[in-house]
Amino acid sequence: MSKTAREWADYLPGEIRARFLRNCEDLNKERVSLGYALQAGFIWEESNEGREFWSCIRNDARNGKYNKRLYNTKPPVANDFAMMLMCVENWAVSRGMMMDDVDRLLDALQGLEEGLS
Repeated sequence: MSKTAREWADYLPGEIRARFLRNCEDLNKERVSLGYALQAGFIWEESNEGREFWSCIRNDARNGKYNKRLYNTKPPVANDFAMMLMCVENWAVSRGMMMDDVDRLLDALQGLEEGLS
């Protein structure tokens, strides 16, 4: 069953999902599997993680490690501050926000948290 790269990303765990969303060149492109979405989504050698990292993730996907959807299309409800930061980062990255802007947003939220503590 074809899904967009963004929909396949919902099968990846937190940090890997965020990295895939950050690297993928066309999140709306239909792909037949998570493995193919990973393989065809971007040039692995041009990512910070490199070819070996993405090859392992793709192989894990092909072997069924990520065959359960982990995320809804809506951001999860945060139970604590760290979870909230992860949710904000995933939300911002999935909507195409530039990483410098995401980092500034997270820094501002952390500063706010520290000021309230």
